Amino acid sequence: TSISFSGSEAMEFVAGALTPVSPIPAGDSATFTVTFTPTATGARNATMNIANDDSDEGTFDVGIKGTGKAALVVTKIADTNDGVCDADCSLREAITAANSNADADVIEFNIGGGGAQTIVQTLGVFPTITQPLMIDGSTQPGWVSAPLITINPNSNSTSFNSSNVTGLTIKYLDISRPDANYDGTGVDLTSCNEVFILNNIFKNRHR
Repeated sequence: TSISFSGSEAMEFVAGALTPVSPIPAGDSATFTVTFTPTATGARNATMNIANDDSDEGTFDVGIKGTGKAALVVTKIADTNDGVCDADCSLREAITAANSNADADVIEFNIGGGGAQTIVQTLGVFPTITQPLMIDGSTQPGWVSAPLITINPNSNSTSFNSSNVTGLTIKYLDISRPDANYDGTGVDLTSCNEVFILNNIFKNRHR
């Protein structure tokens, strides 16, 4: 008849409305959505309390867990590396910052007020990704469906390397070489698990 949350981090979890609405006939089912809004990084826990009007049953208590991820926002196309990802942050600096955090991070984009942007790897191959990470090109303002962020490897054969990572997602990027040499790789993986390469564009690459 109602869904609530308890525990010190309960306020970070919110349940949507039941579909269909309560009461639910015997033998039927209903669905609902839980929205997780973390206030800190790392594991966040609560107990979901589902009340019911069955005289033979008490409240159903279910442990629920989410992971708060730090958002690192790329704000420029220049391939710089001062070791800091702040208001002036390159993709290289964002990857470097993500590698220093064992908790999963998200790299987002907000370059030039939005629209299509090209990052040229003038400093060489990006740092090898060594921690759980999501690189999400769909966060660039103006994105609808096709990638707005292009990664131009310049004279480098590889764009992204990752080694010994469990939990890597790279999505909605154009990771193409500008010429038809068909050399190098867009994403090179070594001993990685739970990898999702989603809705990217690869042209003039081996893979």
